[in-house]
Amino acid sequence: MSKHAWITALISLFASVILFGIGAVTILNLPGLSIEAQLLLPVIVLVSLLFVPFAAERLALRLASGDSDRRGDELSSGRTYPRGG
Repeated sequence: MSKHAWITALISLFASVILFGIGAVTILNLPGLSIEAQLLLPVIVLVSLLFVPFAAERLALRLASGDSDRRGDELSSGRTYPRGG
């Protein structure tokens, strides 16, 4: 597997767990939704499995490029940072 595929797979694992956790906690804590938990929890699983690969692909491309974090800081704050060398 390539470096890009490994990064995408790792991001997918963590992102799906986080997305499912947010959805499950939301469903189980809201009284109106907790009544329908048997129906909504499998929906959250499907949504997280379908949505995460696309988001992970975008994040993996950004992480693999290397210097995306410095460029973003310079653009957002207007400050420039010295490059290490």
